Amino acid sequence: MPIFIPFLSRRVYDFSSMVGTATEVVVVRALDVVDWRAGQLVVRVHAVTITAGTINVAVLMTSPSVDAPQTDFVRVSPDVASAAIAGSVPGDLVVEALRAPIGGHLRLVVQAVASGGGGTLRATLSAALYMRERP
Repeated sequence: MPIFIPFLSRRVYDFSSMVGTATEVVVVRALDVVDWRAGQLVVRVHAVTITAGTINVAVLMTSPSVDAPQTDFVRVSPDVASAAIAGSVPGDLVVEALRAPIGGHLRLVVQAVASGGGGTLRATLSAALYMRERP
């Protein structure tokens, strides 16, 4: 049976103070998805103003370890899914399928890359995962 997992309630992300840099905000460090085989990333765009850069909501594979709980073991490339917000307008629903393998845990992040000239880089977003069980 499919399940809907909301992981990001409506929140403003404002990266406008960045110039020529990149950053990543971790929303969920390690979501247990061991019982799930596939899914979709669903991002709701409530408001957006992007004149200088990009904002993405990304899903990455991670594998927490009891031997090193302070260390984040993350497969950065390729990502499991990435929803680009640039070009979106308020009311858009950005949906991306999760690419296999999804692994046992997922890391959910908001990423921003600011252009060198500066400008507005802001979005109000909420997001969820729609997951399907393993057979």
